[in-house]
Amino acid sequence: MSLSNFNISDRALEKIIEEISRKLDVMPGLSTILDVYSMRTYRKRFAELFVEEPVKAYRIIEKVLANDKTSINFVLTYLLRTFTRNDELINKVIEELSKGNDELLKKILRGVAG
Repeated sequence: MSLSNFNISDRALEKIIEEISRKLDVMPGLSTILDVYSMRTYRKRFAELFVEEPVKAYRIIEKVLANDKTSINFVLTYLLRTFTRNDELINKVIEELSKGNDELLKKILRGVAG
């Protein structure tokens, strides 16, 4: 589960994934659907995919929520508040993920893990 190119230790990565899993547990129906799609497509739980390959996770959320931008933004904002309360930054991360760029989220995660 290591992200050596991500510069996050395995233990820090596990803690981040646990936090995302806890957040998803509040939405059990959605969490199950996201996990099913993620496991079928990438052989990873959704929380792992969200941390390790955020753009792929974003695409699963898009598919599951039928490209409903309001719902997508709600779910992502809820998950990203695990790491920051800065709404402007959260909106920027969501915008970047929608464009296929995960560098800003990875930067935030590296800061959290530091």
